[in-house]
Amino acid sequence: MRTVADTELQATLSREIIEVNEKKRKLEENLRTADVRSKLLIDSAARKDIEAYKNRRGLPKLPTSQ
Repeated sequence: MRTVADTELQATLSREIIEVNEKKRKLEENLRTADVRSKLLIDSAARKDIEAYKNRRGLPKLPTSQ
């Protein structure tokens, strides 16, 4: 009887470990996706800031020769 109970306990623990590992994998995947999106948003905002700065300053005037 004890062997059967131990086997059932081991099977239950194995299933729980598999489930936890799957949840961990999904969470890590979601974190990577969020990180990529965050970096893209930061990059996009930086490009907009650079363009706004360029437009604010204007281009330096080149001397004209006559």
